Parts: sequence; structure tokens; C-alpha cells
Amino acid sequence: MSPLEVEDFVALVHWFVRLIDPVDLHVGRSWQSAPESTSDRFALVSVAARQLERPDRSIDDYDDARAAALEALPGTSEGAGSPRPLSPVTVLEVVAQFQPGVEPTEAEISDAFDLGMEVVDRLLTSYSLVTKDPLRIPRRESMPAMIPMFTRRAVGEDQGFPGREGTFLVNASSIRSSFLPPVDAEAWETASQYFSQGGYEFASYVETWLAGVRALDRDGDCRAAVLAFATACEILLDDLLKHLLWHEAVRPEAAAAIFADPRNGTLSRSQAQLSVMLKGDWSVSGEGAFAAWQRDVATLRNRVIHAGHNPSRDEAFACRESATALEQYVIDKLSGVRNRYPLTIIATIGRPGMERRGIYSKGFQAKLAKWSGVAPAATLFERWRSALADERLRLLGENAPDFATAEVHVVRRRDGSIEWWAIDGQSGFACEIADRSTELQEGVRQPLKNLLAHLDATGPDQDVSIKIEDVTGGAPVGGWALIYRSVPTNELMCDGSDRA
Repeated sequence: MSPLEVEDFVALVHWFVRLIDPVDLHVGRSWQSAPESTSDRFALVSVAARQLERPDRSIDDYDDARAAALEALPGTSEGAGSPRPLSPVTVLEVVAQFQPGVEPTEAEISDAFDLGMEVVDRLLTSYSLVTKDPLRIPRRESMPAMIPMFTRRAVGEDQGFPGREGTFLVNASSIRSSFLPPVDAEAWETASQYFSQGGYEFASYVETWLAGVRALDRDGDCRAAVLAFATACEILLDDLLKHLLWHEAVRPEAAAAIFADPRNGTLSRSQAQLSVMLKGDWSVSGEGAFAAWQRDVATLRNRVIHAGHNPSRDEAFACRESATALEQYVIDKLSGVRNRYPLTIIATIGRPGMERRGIYSKGFQAKLAKWSGVAPAATLFERWRSALADERLRLLGENAPDFATAEVHVVRRRDGSIEWWAIDGQSGFACEIADRSTELQEGVRQPLKNLLAHLDATGPDQDVSIKIEDVTGGAPVGGWALIYRSVPTNELMCDGSDRA
């Protein structure tokens, strides 16, 4: 019988994982862990640190950026290149040992690596808890596409060194840094539009959802992913309700009362409001998308926050799946009432999304054309949403306007009347005050008088606001109100009712 057929051989697999942050883990010490349950295939995994000094990789980043500068700035000297200082590097040797006589399969080797990375996670987390050093912990999703792997067999006194060298494929998502994904002209046009207007109505939802994708697919951080997906869903449901209320010409003061009620969270608001506006199944029982959100996303998020639960990969992926299903459900319901809320369906999936669903009909375009005078709708809604937030905080007692820091504006109405207003931009409120023209210095009073006389002569058919520099406060004539109620250029209602 050859040595390779001896039943008492022990198969061992070594992986070498470079840490992002160098760590002093006492070279020579080994940390070991056995499977939680008895296994007739797998014995244990150990982790040991190796310390090296290698050229600092940040220099590569600098050189790449400077190479771009050479192309952008003709005549720039290529120079002699950047110096290569040495920096400490920590590489962890992860070793999996199988039961005697077991020839591991590829799947078992992969599972053993995952167990090894759990030991690495526990080791580095323990280190961080003591040192308060926020280490970046390597996970499959954040690691390179491949790492060195060595397999060996120990038979008796022959430990089988150095073993057979190979490459272990760790992470397919890391190849994202190796190619340029194609982007068509229509997508770039939309991106340019978002750039010009600083985003769009549902940008916060998409940004937060993408943060969850990055945490799960790129970093392997299940806790961060769950919290991001849960936050994104709440933003989606709340911002959708806000957009629908805005579309129905509900004033932000009235809408704020819905969101300020401490008895009503996202769940109860959605059931009370969206179920009426969009129809459909908004119960938390059964197998519907809303019930799945409550079960796989909201409840899991509460366990993470309030019970310190560390979600598993399976839980994090189920969370993402249910979050995605909720978005699709919302769009499905919104598509069914698109003629009632044309601005909302356009804000969520746009014309391309409607065309893909086959619902960008001539009838819908006729409905949308009736709102062509509302431009830009994104700007109006953003002002409305901001005003709602200011009013909500005021209702909760967390947003008190302050005369001491309020700016003073003179407002000339289209009928020629003059009003004085104190505007507290920090809180979002304004208050009419008594005429302060006699208090102004001559260098301010006379130019203001000349400007008002010019406006009287030209008679613009709109309200005009003039800020008085270096003057604050004043004697109130009325109470505080949201700025849009008083100051021109702050209009926010989609039906123009605040511009009449």
C-alpha cells in the first residue's frame, strides 16, 4: 500500500490572507477552533499571524493619479517616480485540518475556509474590543478574487511540507474593479440631469439601498447591510407617501401632522394611507410583499438594533430579497393608479421604466401634459418635503425659530404693498415684523428706497424679496409660519395654489 493510501494520513489546507490593516497579533501564537458539532470529516481550524515589510501600496495609488495628471497637463515632467517606503504588513495563515483518512472535496475545502474566516473575524473583533482600533475585518466579499493556497498530507512523522501550491478563488465580486461597465447615452443623459438638479425625488432611497448592496456584496458586512436595507425601505415608503400627498396638493403643515404622531410609525402610516391611495394588500400576515418586509426586514432590523443580534448571511440575503420585492410591489401598485399620480410614477421609474412595463401610453402622456407647467417638479417637491420636516420638528418641540438670528427681508407684493419679514433659515420659519426702515443707516435706507421706487415704476407681476444685510430680528406683527407662506421664490405646491 502506497503512503497516499494509508488511512492514517491527515489532509491540511493552508490559506494566506493579507489584512487591510497591519495588526500586532504576536507572531508564533496560534488560535484554534473546532466545529460546533461533531464532524466525521473536519477536525479543526487554526490561525497564525505572519509579519512582513513590503512596499507601501498607497504609492501605487499616487502614481496612478499622477499618470492621469501627465495626460491632462501637457509638459508635466515624468520625474523619477515615487520613493517606495516599506510598511508593515500582516498576513494570516489559516490552516484547516481534516479528520484522519479524509480526502476533502472542493466544497468541503470552501466550507473549511469559511470556518477559518469566522475564526479570523472573532480574533480581530476581540482585538478591536480591547484596543478600540476599528480594524477592517476581511470577509470573502471584500477580499481579492484569489489568494494563495497550499495543500499537504501528514503521514506519521512526514508532515508533507511544503505541500502542493494552488490558487483559491475567494470572491467573484472583486472583479468589478477590473472592467468598465457599459453605460448607454440615455443613462448618461439622466445622470447629467440628476447632476444639474442635485439628485431627484427618490435619490435618498436608492443611495441607501446601494449602501446595503455594497455592505453585503463588497464588504460582507451583514449587520450594516440589514440596517441599510431596512432604512432604505422606510425611506421608500415614507417618501412615496409624501410624494403622493404633495401630488394631492396637501399642504406640508397638514402632512406633517401625519408624520409627527408618535403613535404612527412607517408600518401604521403605510397601512392607513398607502392602502387607500394605492390599494392592494398591506397586511403583515400572509405571504405578500408588505408582510415579507415586516418579517424579513423590519423585524430583523429591530433585533439588530434592540437585541444586539448579529445577522447571518442567509438572513441578510433574505432581507435584501424582501426589500427588493417591496420596491417591485410598490411600483406595481403605483402603476395601477398612474393616471391619478403621473408625477409620482415618473419620479419613481421615469419614462424608460414605464416603457419597459408597456404603460407609457398616449392616454398617460395626455395626463402628464396637464402638469407641464409644474417645472421643475423635483425642486417643488424637495421644498415641500423640507417644509414638512421643519413643521414636523416644530410639532415635536424640536424646532424653535429665533428672532435673534433671523434675517430681515423686505417683500414687495405684486400689488405694490410692502411687508417686512424676519426669516430664520435654520428652522425654516418666517414671521412678519414691523417696518424697520427708519432704523436703517442712510447707506442702506436710500438704496432700498430707490430700488422700491424702480419696482413701482416697472411694476413686475410677481412678489419680490429684498434681503437687508447686517440687520436681524424685529418686532413681530404676527406668528411664525413656514417660509413659503411669506417669502417669494419659495413656492412648493404642485398645483400652484401658493403662487396665486
